[in-house]
Amino acid sequence: MFTTDRWAVATAWAALGLCVALSGCQKEEPAEPKRAPVPKIPATPPPKDAAPAAPGPVAASRPAAEPPLTPTSAPSPELADEEDAPDAPRFFPRSRVVADWVKHEPVRTALPGDLADLLPADTANVISPYQVKQAATCAYRRTVANRQQVMRVLAVLTHQPADAFGIFTVEGTGALSKDSGLMTRTDVSGERTIIHAWKGCHYLRFTGLRAGDPTFMKACQPLIRKITFLMPDAALPALVEAFPQAGRVPGRRWLIRGSGSLAGPGAVDLKIPQGEQVARLLGLNKDSQMAIATYQIQGAARPHLVWVVRYDTPSQARRAHRAYMAWLDEATDRASASTMLLKPRGQYLLGTWTAEEESLGSVLPKLQANLD
Repeated sequence: MFTTDRWAVATAWAALGLCVALSGCQKEEPAEPKRAPVPKIPATPPPKDAAPAAPGPVAASRPAAEPPLTPTSAPSPELADEEDAPDAPRFFPRSRVVADWVKHEPVRTALPGDLADLLPADTANVISPYQVKQAATCAYRRTVANRQQVMRVLAVLTHQPADAFGIFTVEGTGALSKDSGLMTRTDVSGERTIIHAWKGCHYLRFTGLRAGDPTFMKACQPLIRKITFLMPDAALPALVEAFPQAGRVPGRRWLIRGSGSLAGPGAVDLKIPQGEQVARLLGLNKDSQMAIATYQIQGAARPHLVWVVRYDTPSQARRAHRAYMAWLDEATDRASASTMLLKPRGQYLLGTWTAEEESLGSVLPKLQANLD
């Protein structure tokens, strides 16, 4: 296991020199000036110094999968419009507002505690650790060559942009693109196309079947623009932007709230060793933010994973550091031997699961300096 003292020796031996002396991390840092509090979801928060727990899984007794994208019938668009939930978001257009598209299924909504009533269990489990205000689903269809094409839409409204961005990072896997404040990823698997989108406090997922239709993607764009046009955009979360640019792999940043987030399709490549245990030790919950980034270090045999957790209070950061270090002291596996933590700095705890690569690239001191 790498400790901060051993890390200082290793870097000195490598003669690379650190821009910030890690030995300074051994001293207890004064608390940072109080930042604006993270908005709370409508629930009674646990005591600040109580041992935080990672969110548990959502019950999987309801929808096992989304309805099919190849309909056997064409419900009345007018009836679907009239059956929208009373609290349906206004950005979902009614039938024929967007050329060629009519409502196939009415808008259905769910509050944070009812996500599993609306969504497949795996999706609900990934989304539930974030500070969600409302989730909504809807479906539209168009007719092409006497065939019905269905576009299914999921929209998740969160309390702050960081949560919507976090869901976006763990749900999508495709290359990033950005246009007019709308960030998207497109995942294609066979005939199925999934467009993930992030704008402000909204995460959206558009799912459809191309079915050999070359016009499908082009036809989707007016519907996506109509739904997202009036949504306020937002800057990237400050915690994510703190990662140094040099060597960072584009599109490989994540924002995590709890262990359930790590099961998302966009997070499986992280391969965090004993992810659920790590989430518990770090006290990840709805009031903490964990940002992770990947770096390509010259001469390194593998990608370099660097992370930072922001807590509500410095005492939470210190407690997480003690818990993680105590666990590492007892661990004997190779992954734990490659884990390194810096001493907490105010509300922040920084570390890596690829300590050997950190000895070549020295990313953590630069990240720490950006947070000061």
